[in-house]
Amino acid sequence: MTKLSICIPTYFSSKFIKHSLNTLNKSKIVDEIVISDDSEDEEEFFKTQSEVQNCITNKKINLVFSNNEKNLGGFHNKYRSVSLANNEFVYLLDSDNIPSYNSLSYLFKTKLNNLNPNSLYIPSKIFLFKNYKYEYFLDRSKNIKFSNNEIYINKDFISDKYNHTVHLNKELDFILNVGNSIFSKSRFLETLSEGLSINKDSISAADAVAISYYYLDDGYDIVVSKFLSHYHRLRDNSYWVTEAKKGNVESQTNYFMKNILDLK
Repeated sequence: MTKLSICIPTYFSSKFIKHSLNTLNKSKIVDEIVISDDSEDEEEFFKTQSEVQNCITNKKINLVFSNNEKNLGGFHNKYRSVSLANNEFVYLLDSDNIPSYNSLSYLFKTKLNNLNPNSLYIPSKIFLFKNYKYEYFLDRSKNIKFSNNEIYINKDFISDKYNHTVHLNKELDFILNVGNSIFSKSRFLETLSEGLSINKDSISAADAVAISYYYLDDGYDIVVSKFLSHYHRLRDNSYWVTEAKKGNVESQTNYFMKNILDLK
């Protein structure tokens, strides 16, 4: 059976990483976890490495660790983490998020070979939490569902603005910024190689929407899958929040969204 690599780009993530990993121990589809640490701090890297080794007790799961010699930024570190994977199919997971058992179970049952290697698969549901992932049971407003159906976003979809308003429950820029995507490693690396020439300070705060842009620009589909979901941690010191306060998220996201909406 084709197996799945979990790639987790980290940046001062040692205090959150164990929550992301607990679901993976019992997964029948995951046999590799790749950590690419961008903290430029040896102590932090060893903390992260120790947390991973303590959490992953399944000896069948291969652990790959990399400590970047210099800070690469979000986009470039995601690219590097995927380049280190040994499997063809990859789940790129944000370090403070938690994968859904239902998603991993779905991927196991349907088999990865049934996925289109040219498509980027993103979740249609996310569950927001601050401290514990089961907080969403207490407050259903924390459930976000983009669509009840499988949606294929491509150049035709982009040019038909009717699709945006009728078929999606959130704005397109919100959805394309969610990240936590599943894809073919070789297609990902080939498609995103163009972004490596962009300075990290011009792309890091919008890494997810930048990934979406390069897939769409090359003529590939982004599949908003009703079978995929994850738990998304809300925290005041996240990279996203920090960069948003500097104005980087809005400016960089707007740049890539303009390019996306101009696609024909």
